[in-house]
Amino acid sequence: MLELAPVAVTPGQQSRGAGSALIRAGIEKADAQREPLIVVLGHPPYYPRFGFEPAHEHGIEPPSPAMAGPAFMVLRLSAYEERYRGQVIFPPAFDVT
Repeated sequence: MLELAPVAVTPGQQSRGAGSALIRAGIEKADAQREPLIVVLGHPPYYPRFGFEPAHEHGIEPPSPAMAGPAFMVLRLSAYEERYRGQVIFPPAFDVT
């Protein structure tokens, strides 16, 4: 499983496809490496265009209740199996509590 950090593009450079290109390239690389899924905590209207869905619909829960809700999404890749369920645990470097 991989975590996609929210993509940010300088406002003056937005709507030129840079963010979308980065996300698509990351998805393609992850799928080629046989990763089963990608999670993201991001803007709900933006990420579904790449196939991200609410993680809870697939039995995948965020590391913290504060992250629960529509912004915690998952993209199931070709190596995904239904057995991938439960709480995501981020490495300590991502602990902001």
